[in-house]
This record gives sequence, C-alpha cells and structure tokens, in this order.
Amino acid sequence: MKDQIVDGTYYDHRTAPEVVRALEYIRKMGARIRLYYGDVKTGRSWLEGCDVTGTLSRSTGPHKIPILIYNSRSLGGGALLDHCIIGIKGSCRCYRWYYKHANFHTPRLKIVASDMKEYEANVLTNGSIHTRFKTFRAAERYVAKMKGE
Repeated sequence: MKDQIVDGTYYDHRTAPEVVRALEYIRKMGARIRLYYGDVKTGRSWLEGCDVTGTLSRSTGPHKIPILIYNSRSLGGGALLDHCIIGIKGSCRCYRWYYKHANFHTPRLKIVASDMKEYEANVLTNGSIHTRFKTFRAAERYVAKMKGE
C-alpha cells in the first residue's frame, strides 16, 4: 500500500484521516502536544510516557515524515507511530484535545502503598506494578496524565 502524502508529509497508509488532519494542523500551528499511542481498533492506551511530548515537525530529505522534537528551536527527533495514535492533546497553555479516539481509554490504574521503603506509592495496571513513585501526589498526577485529564 502507498503512504498518504499531505502537504509534502508522508504518513503511514494505515493512519486515520482525522489523525492526519490534526497532525498537519498542529505542525503548521507549532503547538506543543502530548501524544497517546494505543490500539486503534479498541482505543486502549499503551500508557506510553517517553518521547510523547513536544512540538511536531518533519524530517528532512525526499520523504518527509512527521517527527516529534523537544521544542520549535530543536533539530531532529523521533519518528511518530502515526498509525498508532489514539489521542493528541495540547500540552502547553491549551490543553484541548486535537484528536481523541471515540473509545479512548486506559487499562485500569490503581494507586496503592508501595512495597519498597524508598517509595510511597505504586501504580498498578491489571493487578501488576506498572511504576513506583516517591509520593502519592506524584502517582495521582501520573494517573491523571495517562488518562488525559
């Protein structure tokens, strides 16, 4: 299958048209965003926390693909898994949703007391430890961020 090409940017052929429209709008506007990756059929988040916040740009070369850079003055960044995006939310000043999958949801997240003395809280997903935090407040902020709140 052929890639989608919009205004000179190459997108995976599996990327939803609504996602492409949102990404192109954001790229031209220069807004900082937070991406949510997940299962595009079910809308379930993968709970990705790394390399998901920044400014949208595109690579150089003959096939320009969307990349996420630290800020508008940065050069180079990681390629997007544009066909796996289930949510795009503003991350600075404007916390609006630019795109949100109709069934966007996260696995069940539960905050419990930590099993390690250096940490105050654990966040569980489906009964297993997903991550640990020094404070309960940090755990609460993490869960809210993952849920897009």
